[in-house]
This record gives sequence, C-alpha cells and structure tokens, in this order.
Amino acid sequence: SSPVLLKNGKAFSSDATPRDSGRVDEPFKVEEAEPVKAAPPPPSPDKLLVLGGSGFVGSHVCKEALERGFVVSSLNRSGKPSISESWADKVIWNQGNLLEPASLEDSMDGVSAVVSCVGGFGSNSQMFKINGTANINAIRVAAEK
Repeated sequence: SSPVLLKNGKAFSSDATPRDSGRVDEPFKVEEAEPVKAAPPPPSPDKLLVLGGSGFVGSHVCKEALERGFVVSSLNRSGKPSISESWADKVIWNQGNLLEPASLEDSMDGVSAVVSCVGGFGSNSQMFKINGTANINAIRVAAEK
C-alpha cells in the first residue's frame, strides 16, 4: 500500500490496483516531517583589527587571534613592523595614526571587532593624548563603521 496525499492535506492509504481504482481505505494521520539537521556552512572567519599590533601586548594579541582562526589586521604608526616570526606575515598591516581619525577609516572596513593595545607612559599630557584621545578616536571611528 502507498500513501496518497490530496491537495486538501488529507492522506489516504490505498491498496487499489488498476482494476480496483475506486477503492480507498480510511484516512490516516499525517505527521509533520522531522527537520533535517544539516551542518551549516562554515562561517567566514571574523576579521579582528588590533590597534598597536606591533607592540609587546599587541603582537601577542595578533598571534593568538591568528591561532584561533581570525583574519587579523593591525594599525600602527609605522605600518608593517620588522617582526621576523612567521605569524607576522599573516597579519594585514596598516599604517595610520590614532590621533588622526581619518587615517583609521579604511582599516576599519569589514572588521568584526577592534582590540586596542595602544598605550604609553610619559608626562600627564602625553599619557592623556596616547591613552585617552587616541583610544577615544578609535572608538568613535569604530562606532561609525
């Protein structure tokens, strides 16, 4: 016997043969099919922008992010540093200055997250400029993007 589903949503089981085409058994309950649990396609890796990625802390953040499967981009005043370790070749190095917000905009394109490793010591005004103004500029540009 093979089930037949009619347009009205009712299903019937029929043992009808070509000679007995008018015979249809009683309706039976149609249950909704179980959803297929196919694995979703792998997502494209998130792009992480590390501000100050050539510094002591930033370079460790870049290396760790690469090991975890992120696409890593970094913005530094000097651009690509002279780090000779193999992971550094996998980073997209950008040159820019956090004190000039316009220089950040292109490096923020397509970025999922921003990590600031920018900081410094010096006089109060230098620390305010590096630790405060530079990071505030970065936050503003990231929020706009």
